[in-house]
Amino acid sequence: MLLVAAMGCASKEDRSLYAKLHERQPELKTLQQSEKMILDHGDRNGTIVIANYLPSGKTEQQEKFILALYPQEQLTHDSLRLSGTKPEEIKRLSRRDLPTTLRRTLPEWFAYYSVTFPHQRAKRMILTVRDAEGFQGSVPFYKAPKYLITRPKF
Repeated sequence: MLLVAAMGCASKEDRSLYAKLHERQPELKTLQQSEKMILDHGDRNGTIVIANYLPSGKTEQQEKFILALYPQEQLTHDSLRLSGTKPEEIKRLSRRDLPTTLRRTLPEWFAYYSVTFPHQRAKRMILTVRDAEGFQGSVPFYKAPKYLITRPKF
């Protein structure tokens, strides 16, 4: 009897979790993947880069990222590459310009940039960032989601 009651409670918890995910579905679809890299400066403080891949650019022919940098520095077309190609557009953003999902998770003291690259045919892309001092880091991004949450039949 106790086992039946426990299973019933778990089922209700699962339903509420799936209900919350369903409510936030449009918001969660916006963010495909988020990665962090630290450009190490040896004995001095490095540069922290948080890169967020947003699969829905203005058109199907673009790859869009939101980058957050600390300490705040200026991004240039020469400091970024996506699988060897330069960005089409780099735009500095204020915190209120960020998508709601990112506004909740990115620290307030970072500088934010919207970066648009030409469309990449490959499913795996490598984002390379070089800071003002010449230190460089790379991180892979994938067009297919890493995790898939499905709603079970009740």
